[in-house]
Amino acid sequence: MSLKPSLIKFESYSSMNGILSVYESGKGVPFNISRVFSVSAGINQLRGKHAHKKCTQILICITGALEVECDDGKIKQNFKLEQSNVGLVIPPTIWATQRYLVENSVLLALCDMKFDETDY
Repeated sequence: MSLKPSLIKFESYSSMNGILSVYESGKGVPFNISRVFSVSAGINQLRGKHAHKKCTQILICITGALEVECDDGKIKQNFKLEQSNVGLVIPPTIWATQRYLVENSVLLALCDMKFDETDY
């Protein structure tokens, strides 16, 4: 896995009645999923604002739109997430801040580790 943030695409199936996006370890997700959580916030609210020492995360905007700023201490990169079949892989030691761009936006996070308060 890369040590830089990177976008990945997941399997997605569209039909007249909706879209199904699939997040599966070994098939799109490059690690075994140990934890899943979701976050929602108001427009222009900032969330995250931290890095992990060991945990790798994939951030997916399952509804709405988010901007994620990633900072490795030398380079800042911005990513816009607005499709449920696109995820942003954030490796350990990358500082990430999410800005919620649209009302009712929801972020889904897939993690390779269970919650560990000392990993922040």
